[in-house]
Amino acid sequence: MAELIFIHGAWHGGWYFSQVGALLTSRGHRIHAPDLPGIGNLDNYIAVIAEVLKGLSEPAILVGHSQGGVVMTAVAERLSHQLNGLIYLTAFLPTDGQSINDILRLYKCNLPLPYLTVDRERQVTYANTDVMEEYLFHDCPPEVWASARERLRPEPIALSKGRVTVTADRAGRIPRAYIECLRDRAIPLSLQRAMVAAAPCVAVASMDCGHMPFYSQPQELAAVLDRLCGELTSATAGANPNQTES
Repeated sequence: MAELIFIHGAWHGGWYFSQVGALLTSRGHRIHAPDLPGIGNLDNYIAVIAEVLKGLSEPAILVGHSQGGVVMTAVAERLSHQLNGLIYLTAFLPTDGQSINDILRLYKCNLPLPYLTVDRERQVTYANTDVMEEYLFHDCPPEVWASARERLRPEPIALSKGRVTVTADRAGRIPRAYIECLRDRAIPLSLQRAMVAAAPCVAVASMDCGHMPFYSQPQELAAVLDRLCGELTSATAGANPNQTES
């Protein structure tokens, strides 16, 4: 069983992992889902996860969703000795020197901008609740969106500009897996697969859902995460862990 630390995406908090977290707890895993600060830059976000890791007695597996994939990669480079694996949940998977903005430019991918509003003066983005349901929550129960929309908060623009470092003997040595979501309207499947091609993984799992599988398919996601934890744990001792498998 694993120590699992969930890293949430933009505008949200660790609260959106509560249901899948309970399911994984019932399978024997220990779950941590901190709220990231919503202010500052990548260093501020890394500090939150570092504090969680400090309180654990054994290395953890990180699960990064959406923007959380970049945060997770940055944590892995700085604290690789405290980690046993990385799971990218329809998340940004950067290579060395990349930011979210760099990834989007490289693959000529424009996020569906109607779901966010940019405040240049405050240097934050806001979720546009009038249309976000269509892009992020389109396959979730209506009551989920009704509850989540009340908890959304601004997100610093600095997070999309923050470039990460990935070296072979630190973040690059940690086995990683990717969960692709086939009907994701926020991070398109073509982009998910392009990132995995550039940064091969121990395993790639597919889910027939949109961007928020912890809401739309919690039972299925818990089963996938449980399986991937076992695969990553087995791969930790491998000499060259990050090889894509079907």
